[in-house]
Amino acid sequence: MLGQRWALLVFGLAFTEGAIMLGAMPFLATALQHTGLAAAVAGLAITAYGLGLWGFSRLVKTLSGRWPAPVLMLVGGAQLCLGFALVSVHVNVPLVAVTALLLGGGWSFLHSSLQTWATSVVPEARGTTIAFFACALFVGSAVASWAAGPLAEDGRYALLFGLAAAAAVPLTAVAVLSRRRYGALRAATDPGAGPGG
Repeated sequence: MLGQRWALLVFGLAFTEGAIMLGAMPFLATALQHTGLAAAVAGLAITAYGLGLWGFSRLVKTLSGRWPAPVLMLVGGAQLCLGFALVSVHVNVPLVAVTALLLGGGWSFLHSSLQTWATSVVPEARGTTIAFFACALFVGSAVASWAAGPLAEDGRYALLFGLAAAAAVPLTAVAVLSRRRYGALRAATDPGAGPGG
């Protein structure tokens, strides 16, 4: 499995997604608290993430049969970028709630597409591949949370979220282009798979 370049690419994308999404998202609540809001109010604003996840996951389920994986990834990556860009400009309850909602959509569109891709890159070692995928995701999250800690301590949330928004751009570009290339190569060797398969 570790000798398969597509698997390594997917692990790298999972690491980066974990760093951006799971590494930066927990700081939304602390950013609100930094403005003087109570923890309960800050936590309430973040519940929009669950609503976004619930709603967008149903939309992805409907669209996944119609839209190719690269398009789903593009939509998810754009939501990540836009969400973090909003709170890099200003932090307040409405913007954090919108960001959390968009991050729920980003997870539904981008992460589910990456995870589905991970199941196909090394079909003979699917279980091990998914274990490595999950490990890469959570290691990325841990590394980013550790790296972002000093920025949060100094109250530099605009920079923290701005970096997350900026990092979402190359993540999305690499995910979309490489998934498209993978689909084209797979279609060339297995015409029944189709370019988005």
